[in-house]
Amino acid sequence: MKTTKLKFTIGAMFFFLLASFTTSKVYSQYTGLYCYFTEDSIGGTNICLSEPIDAYIYWANSGPYNTGDYVDINVDWGDGNNSSYPGTPILVGGGYGYINYISPVHNYAVAGNYTVIVTSLDNYSNAHADTFYFNMSDLCGDVMTWVFMDDGDGVYDGGDMAMPSVPLVLTSGVSYGVTTDVYGYAEITDIDVNQPAYTYEVDPAWLSANGLTVVSPGGGSFSVSGLGSMPQSFLFLLDCGGSSYLDIAVDGYGWGFKPATHEGYTSIHVSNASCVGGPVTSNISLDFDPLLTVFSSYLPGGVITPGNITWTGVNIPFGNFNFYLYYDVPPGTPALTPLAFNVSVTPTSATDLFPANNSFAFNSEVRNSWDPNFKATNVGTAIDVNVQDEIAYTVHFQNLGNADAMNIHIVDTLSTLLDLNSFRILSQSHEGSYSINPTTREIIFTFPNINLVPQSVDDVLSQGYITYTIKENVGNTLGSDIHNTAHIFFDSNPAVVTNTTSNVNVDTVSGIETPSVFSSMTIYPVPANDYVFINGIASEDVTSIQILDLNGRLIETVKNVSNLMIPVNELTNGIYLMEIKSGEYKTTRKICIQH
Repeated sequence: MKTTKLKFTIGAMFFFLLASFTTSKVYSQYTGLYCYFTEDSIGGTNICLSEPIDAYIYWANSGPYNTGDYVDINVDWGDGNNSSYPGTPILVGGGYGYINYISPVHNYAVAGNYTVIVTSLDNYSNAHADTFYFNMSDLCGDVMTWVFMDDGDGVYDGGDMAMPSVPLVLTSGVSYGVTTDVYGYAEITDIDVNQPAYTYEVDPAWLSANGLTVVSPGGGSFSVSGLGSMPQSFLFLLDCGGSSYLDIAVDGYGWGFKPATHEGYTSIHVSNASCVGGPVTSNISLDFDPLLTVFSSYLPGGVITPGNITWTGVNIPFGNFNFYLYYDVPPGTPALTPLAFNVSVTPTSATDLFPANNSFAFNSEVRNSWDPNFKATNVGTAIDVNVQDEIAYTVHFQNLGNADAMNIHIVDTLSTLLDLNSFRILSQSHEGSYSINPTTREIIFTFPNINLVPQSVDDVLSQGYITYTIKENVGNTLGSDIHNTAHIFFDSNPAVVTNTTSNVNVDTVSGIETPSVFSSMTIYPVPANDYVFINGIASEDVTSIQILDLNGRLIETVKNVSNLMIPVNELTNGIYLMEIKSGEYKTTRKICIQH
């Protein structure tokens, strides 16, 4: 059983959760009070309901104190129960008064969030207090997993190779998923232990797509029950079937493009999953927007031409391979200028059995004021109504705080216009897992013990991302708009809300929202100050205009739609969505306000 302990010190206060996780430091608001603790999970101190809290209390304060002095100590557990220690004798020494440790133990009966208040009052009326917040949870399950490729003898041994980027699925009403890291390891935490037995397997669709089978376990999956706070361990052994299996995959994202700076960059992620296990010689080509100029590259040897950089004979090691490129953005480039990228990898020393994932297109945009916590897609705003598009979403996050972010989780509610069954993790910057609730359509990405450093320490190491793909529903109608917003939680801080992406099903031929009334419409200036002007559309064709925030919340309904000069002087600086309707159809465009 995983031991979870809390440790308080009043005066010079120490607070521990003794568990098999990395210890982090949090400072109290009171001078001289320090709190050290380990968080089992994101969003606060998540402790298994079945585990008692064992609190060690130590009190110390400057004197002078005398023999016979005492201190009253109380722990209010936040559920109507208290542990009180009145008249605790003060020991005197070295100019300080202190007490021996007190060890109250408490069991919570009901899962929930609790506020624990520890107070002390000595016989000279010197008082101290501090407050802590805990989430007592039933989500205590933990599974650890390794995935290897069999060397042909059908048993796990030293000849087998760790398999990166293998998707695993744990299902029982609620679905959890995780992808193995470069060492073939994955862990899913915060699993609901009240669910009946789970089925744990390598994603069947992934196995089928890659022509692989499971050697062990014999039935291809595990039946997992009796989950508790003690991690359970599992090993999957895959079989190449005697083939020279090779799959090179690539994806990427762009971030931080601002005019007249070197801050904009692309991150390229290449994975090499193969049965042969060695490096694969490949050529890599990246097309980028011609207005950008490559400033520097972490991958040497690239030949640069306008709008392209190509590397020849790159040895891609088994596992994951990442590199960055930095760009100059011309001065005066308007905010919200779209940027398009396409990266491709062509193996030359071996045959890739699955070339469909050898290339990847992604988008970004220029911003005057950049928020590093944002969401992007690999397709444009307009998508074809006659095609079941697959959209790749990337959620970018960066620690802008002043201390390490120990745990991060992302809450993303998927549109009803998307097919949950088609969800797949494409890549991620750090080890983590996810869960999907099919009823609420909420997906939660969890990065426990990520220890993300602040930007002030290291800009690159302070960043992370998760990229997933999902298909839209078959039969989405003309004009249907797929919105998506992510909420990013750094430890127990309030959510950082990303922008809202928008992908609208449009007419196949014209590539615009139907009717064609929107075809020539433009909105300017960018950024705007007092007014936003709508051009290229007749005022009589406009039914309504609404201004929304990036979460899709209504800010303002424009009263006079016959005048296409929209006042925005009362809006605060930032990015907004302007939704313009013409009859039953609508289009959504971004506007930037800068006073």
